[in-house]
Amino acid sequence: IRSWTYDLVILDIMGVRGFDLLNAAVSLGFPTVMLTAHALSVQALQKSIQMGARAYIPKEKMAEIVPFLEDVLALSYRPGWKRVFEKLGGFFSTTFGKEWEKSEKAFWEEVSSGRYEQKPVVLKK
Repeated sequence: IRSWTYDLVILDIMGVRGFDLLNAAVSLGFPTVMLTAHALSVQALQKSIQMGARAYIPKEKMAEIVPFLEDVLALSYRPGWKRVFEKLGGFFSTTFGKEWEKSEKAFWEEVSSGRYEQKPVVLKK
């Protein structure tokens, strides 16, 4: 990943390695999207956001991927996550359960409203 320049990086979360690649891509300044099926969880979504991913797209939504990628390329970090939640909030509630946001309510409210301002967490090896 360090050998090239990318306009956009799309990563498939397959265990921990996907997060290692997310860390590398974000630390190099590449807008990065997480694509997942098996790792679809509230924890993986939150970790992706905190590590600097620009979107988190379940494979069930692959048919709708183009608008997400356009948003990532056109919008900055915070408004981009607001759009993700506008488009996928219902899907997340159906998948994770109606009360999935309650455990980290303040965090999810900031992200879904576009107010989340934390800088990406870059993991050092």
